[in-house]
Amino acid sequence: MKKRSKRGLVIVLIVLLVLMLIPIKLAYLDGGTGGYRAVLWQVEKLHRMLDVDGSYLVGTRVTLLCGLIPVYDDTHVVTEP
Repeated sequence: MKKRSKRGLVIVLIVLLVLMLIPIKLAYLDGGTGGYRAVLWQVEKLHRMLDVDGSYLVGTRVTLLCGLIPVYDDTHVVTEP
């Protein structure tokens, strides 16, 4: 009986881990930002307006654990003439 309950626990943990990796597509109303978010990771393609003078934050950002651990970030500010 113990072996059976351990196997069931392992199966439940694996299913939970897989569910935490499934992303949801997001689109923001801030100038064109979009991306994917899951419980364990997040990818954003930024095109966010910063000020009324026409400057934008653009680039790609990848983080783990809901934004706590940055993995990749090439965002930069672009000013439109």
